[in-house]
Parts: sequence; structure tokens; C-alpha cells
Amino acid sequence: MFRRRRRTLDDFRQEIDAHIDAETDRMMSEGLEPEHARTAALRSFGNTKRAEERFYESQRVMWVENAYRDLCYAIRSLSRNPAFSIVVLLTLAIGIGSTTAIFSFVYALLLKPLPYRNADRLVRLVLNQPPGQSSISGPRRFAGGISVRELAELRSRMQSVSTIGIYGPAVMTMTGNGEASRIEGMRISASIWDAIGATPHLGRVFSTSEDAPGGDRVIVLSHSLWKRAFRGDASILGRSVALEDNLLLLLGNRTFAGHYTVIGVMPEEFAFPNRQAEFWIPIAVSPSAGGAVLARLADGVSPEVASAEVNAMLRELRPKARTTTFELSREQDEMVGPVRRPVLVLMAAVAFVLLIACVNVANLLLARSVARQREVAIRIALGSGRGRLIQQYLAEGIVLSLIGGAAGVALAYGGVHLLWSLTSTLSRMDLGNQLPFPRIDEVRINVGVLLFALFLSIATGLLFGLIPVFSRLAGSQIQALKEGVGNDLTKRLSGWRIGSRSALVIAEIAMAMVLLVGGGLLIRSFLKLTSVDPGYDPSNILTFQLALPGARYPVPKVKEFAEKVVAALENSPGVEAVAYAHQLPMVALKQRAFFRTTPFIPEQSAPGPSAEDARFVSRDYFKVLGIRMKQGRGFTEHDRADQPRVLVINESLARREFPGRNPIGQIAYLGRDSEPWQIVGVIEDVR
Repeated sequence: MFRRRRRTLDDFRQEIDAHIDAETDRMMSEGLEPEHARTAALRSFGNTKRAEERFYESQRVMWVENAYRDLCYAIRSLSRNPAFSIVVLLTLAIGIGSTTAIFSFVYALLLKPLPYRNADRLVRLVLNQPPGQSSISGPRRFAGGISVRELAELRSRMQSVSTIGIYGPAVMTMTGNGEASRIEGMRISASIWDAIGATPHLGRVFSTSEDAPGGDRVIVLSHSLWKRAFRGDASILGRSVALEDNLLLLLGNRTFAGHYTVIGVMPEEFAFPNRQAEFWIPIAVSPSAGGAVLARLADGVSPEVASAEVNAMLRELRPKARTTTFELSREQDEMVGPVRRPVLVLMAAVAFVLLIACVNVANLLLARSVARQREVAIRIALGSGRGRLIQQYLAEGIVLSLIGGAAGVALAYGGVHLLWSLTSTLSRMDLGNQLPFPRIDEVRINVGVLLFALFLSIATGLLFGLIPVFSRLAGSQIQALKEGVGNDLTKRLSGWRIGSRSALVIAEIAMAMVLLVGGGLLIRSFLKLTSVDPGYDPSNILTFQLALPGARYPVPKVKEFAEKVVAALENSPGVEAVAYAHQLPMVALKQRAFFRTTPFIPEQSAPGPSAEDARFVSRDYFKVLGIRMKQGRGFTEHDRADQPRVLVINESLARREFPGRNPIGQIAYLGRDSEPWQIVGVIEDVR
């Protein structure tokens, strides 16, 4: 048995010196003087530095050749055991794929800056209400708005912001361009363009003079609306677009209907405040208009300083809001705030999955290395250094992790699309229904995510690739040669190896238990949510919305039109019942009214204890939705405008306002209205 020593630079130098001495002696034997012989010998072999360079170059070539041989050997070794390789690759693909998919959400939502100029200086106005001042029991934090008048006051006095503007939704019906279509857009201040640093694809954005009461009606189109409605016509600038307003309730009965002149088209990648917005019009139609606040901090000003200034000014402008505080918070923080914790929890969960996958693979490789201990012992005995063995095992781990990572990226593509479907919903501005996950359209398997997957693959390969080789090198190689391959596992593993395997198993079980408990809690929560009774039966129900132009359809004509639609649909095959309402259940946008049992008397009566969610519905509304009647009756054809006004309430309101009494026949008043409503029915609570 022998061990070959690794060749070093000193060995190489000694060999060169020996060759030079031998050549010098040969030339001296031929009659040359010693000095001339030494010079000739040095010329024939070159100087020492050149020899060192040749040595290093040979070492680099040798390292590349060794790495190539190790990779080829790793591929051949894994191909000889396909069952083992497939199990390892599937384990890694699941771990790396799930982590990559969730990281794509983390990157898009939390790490990637907003696509605006110096986005870290954009701030949003946030209102903080103490407990008891809001509709919920605890404190409330929400995005606040100001009017055009307040905006002008803030703009003239605030020193901590360089630009400030407001924006709000505008849902319109576009006519005069083929079939009428409903489009969602934004009313914004002209200063918003400067705050976000927007550059149009065609034309320009509107100016401050156009964003003023009595200014020109101009419109800027999104790239998608320009392509869809106008087929990407480059001559769209200057064309007139007819918009009909169908959102009178949200806009305080102010109509924005009319003809707008197209002055610009935004780039394809532009989105403000999100992808729902397809057009932008000036907000300052009247001084009482208002909207959410977006501002840009001045240079060197922190959000805390700006918050103190805006809080003092708004308290002065709103003396009744004594307990409400105002602050300016970073736009990105507020946008992703509701989903930050769920996304980070998901990232932690998939990190546990990846760690379990690594531990599984390390255990498999450790068990596989037992069968290769004789091979390792022979290679060490023949002169293979420990570094070469480590390189060989790492090559196998890297090959496995890279192939598993590639499969994981493919799974991540499918996972991202699955998460899209789980986190997206039919977003409707006019229903108060926003995307549950902001910036969901920006979640992609892009270069940054691919680099993360590559780093993750290499890191996992290093992690589970080193464990088997250290286990092999920890024991006696001579003993391994004597024992052979067929002995019992426990006899061949040293105490260190048994301890390492035990530690891996314990870690794997611990992480699996954490995931098991967390997954069980999530499943329990999901089952509880799915078992909640909404108070109505949504099966076999179809809904649709008609957006009627407010200028041509006043309230009496809207009701007449709706009754005609109901009559036509009731005669359709397969239709059992038809009804209509201002809003459906489970819609974020609510109509509220103060409920009282006594008439409202100015200067004597408070507005009311709380604003209740209210709906104006047709007579068959309860029948269509399967809402259960607990007392009294629903609406009939006799409940007309020329008859006494009737009201149906739910059980919660009946218990609160009429404890121990029968609510049927009782009189109620809504808001400041002095005309009474008679309660004719009580229904089960509807979510």
C-alpha cells in the first residue's frame, strides 16, 4: 500500500534546478567554462519566473480538466442509479420550485421599487382613528382624502413636500366609438404627473391650467385602451371621446359626462395607481371634489417631519376631527402593507420546505456513500487528496442541485400562475373591489428571480454535498478496506457518522412538525371560512350590471328600464326568478343610512348611533337569493311609490333596536328624513 504525495510548486522548482544542474555539467564536460555553461543551461530552460508561470498555467489546465472529469463522472454515476436520482431531483425540484415561486412574490411586492421616479420619496396621506371613533371596535388606519380646496391650502403652505396632488376613481361609459363599453379610470391632479415622473408614449399629459374649474376637458389614455378601443391609431391625438358618467353616487351627484379631447397615450409599462386604470382626466371639475393624496417629499425631509406638518395643518382645517391624526407614509409601504405579513409567512414556510428537502437529500446521499466507502478508501490509498474527494462529491451535489433547480424553475412558472389565480379576483372600482394583492401583474419569473434560483441551487448543492464527504473522511480508510461493502451498516459507520445522521433526522422531524402544525392551522381556518353561512344561497345565480348614462336615465327611467329587463328575463327558458338591486351582498362598496326609531329634529337629534348598510331592492330579491324570512313578509307588487314606504330589516338590527318586542309594524326613520318607514319583515343576517 502506498500514498502518492501531491506535486507542489517547490517540487516543480527543485525539478527545474536539477535539470539546469545536469545540463550545466553536460556542457562543462564538452569544454565550456562553468559560467558560460550555466548561462547556456538557464537559456535552454528559461528563468525561474517563467517556469513558475508555466507551472501555474499547467495547474489551471489541470483544475479545469479535473472539474470536467468530475462532472462527467457525476453524471455517469447518477445515471447508473436512476431511481435514486429521480427521487433526489423531485425532492429538490419541489423545494427549490416552491421557494422560487414565493420569492417572485416577495421580489415584486417587497423588494422591487415602484416604477416611478425616486419612488422612495412618494408618500400617501393616512388617517388614524382611535377606538370608538370608527365603525370597528379597535383603532382604524386607512388612506384618507382631501378636497380641492384643502389641496390648494396645503400646496401653498407646506414646506416639507415638493409636489402634492389628489386622485380618485372615475368609472365611465365610452360611446361614439363602436359599441359602448364600460371603462375604469382616474381623476387626478396635474401635479401627480410631476410627482411620479410620467413620460407619455404619444402626445403629452394635461397641465395645471387644464386641471382647474372650467378648464378644457382633456383625457390621457392607457396603452391597453389605446390598442383595444382605437387599434393603436397614432393619429388619435386631438380626437374627441364621448364619456357617459354612471357613478353618480360615488361622485356626490356630480356628472363628468361630456366630450374629452385625447392629448396623450401612456407607455405600455405605465400604471397608476394600478393596472385597473385605463384613462386619466383632470380632477378639479369643482372645488368640492376630492380624493386620495399623493405627495413627493422635499430633498432632505423625512416622512416624520412631513407628517408633523400635515397633521398640524389638517387639524387646523378640520377642527371637528380632534381625535384623528394625520400622517404621510411611504407609498410602497402602504400599498403592500396588508400583504407584507402573509407573504413573509409564506416565504418562511417554503424555506422550511427547502430545508427539509436538503435534509432528505443529505440523508439519501449519506446512505448512498456507505456503498461507496471502499471506492473512497482505494482512491485515497492510491494518492487522491482529500481536496480532490471533496471536489468530486461537490460536483455530484452541484449536478443534482442544478438539474433539480432547473426542474424547480419550471414548477415555479406553474406555481406563479396558480398563485395568480388564487390571489386575483374580478376587480371593480365601482364596487369598491380592489385587487387583494397589489402589483400582482408584476410578479414574474424574471432575471432577478432566476439568479435567486441559481444561487439557491448552488447553495443547496454545497449544503448537502459536503455532509457525505466529511462522513467518509471521518473514519479509517484501512478499516473500510478490510470490512468490505457487505457488512452491516451500524458496524461500518463511525460514531461521528451515526451522530450526523441522527442530527439530520431530528432536524428533519422538527421542521416537518412545524410545517405540519402550521398547515393544520391553515386548513382549519380554511374549513371554518368555507363553512360560514353567508345568509343566502349563491348556487345557480347569475348576475350582471347595466351601466346606464345618468344624463339620459334619471331615477324614474332607471326603474322603468329595470322592470322591463325583469319582465323579459322572467319569460326566458330556465329562469325561475329575476330581481335587481343597487348592490349585491359581499360587495365592498356599501350604501349606508342612519337608522332611528324617532323622527330627526334639527339641533336636537344626533345623526344616529351608527350608519347601517342599506340596499334598495326589487320585490323578488329575497326569493332569488334564497334569503330566509324570519318574521313578517317581503316586498310585493302592492309596495309602490304611491303607497306607504315599507322596510325589511335583519335579525341583528331587530334585536338591537327592538329588544323583547315584535318589530313588525314598527315605524323607523332613515338619516335626516322625516317621512316614516314601516317595518314589514325581518330576514336572517346576510354577510
